Amino acid sequence: MALRQISIAGAPKIGGEGAHGEVYRIAEDTIVKVYRPTVSMEAIQREKQLARWAFVKGLPTAISFDIVQVGELYGVVYEMINARSASDYISESDENFEKFITKSVELMKRIHSVGVMPGELSDMKEKTVGWIKILKNTFPPKPVCSFLS
Repeated sequence: MALRQISIAGAPKIGGEGAHGEVYRIAEDTIVKVYRPTVSMEAIQREKQLARWAFVKGLPTAISFDIVQVGELYGVVYEMINARSASDYISESDENFEKFITKSVELMKRIHSVGVMPGELSDMKEKTVGWIKILKNTFPPKPVCSFLS
């Protein structure tokens, strides 16, 4: 099946670059996440499915529409949510960093309260602990919020 071809020419990039790709606004209410060439179609399909799964479970997420071709790359089209990047929010003030941590913890609790059938999702604990160990070295040695004390 041929994928719908879209162009991001002139589309503003939203936020910074992520590990797997970049996000562009392609219409007032639509964005596309364009994946790097190293991301497999299987991984892209899985991410789209996980976004839909999260939405159906009542978690706050953008609605994913379809997988598209963007030149030689692939992307997933989502509804545009009224949000801004975490890095923009955090960089505004030290207080926002603490608020961000608090909101993140609340969101994690909400996510972990969702009922999941055995094998329905991958176990991310090991991977997440690894990310925390890597990120730990990117923050200043003196905690800037009570969460890190």
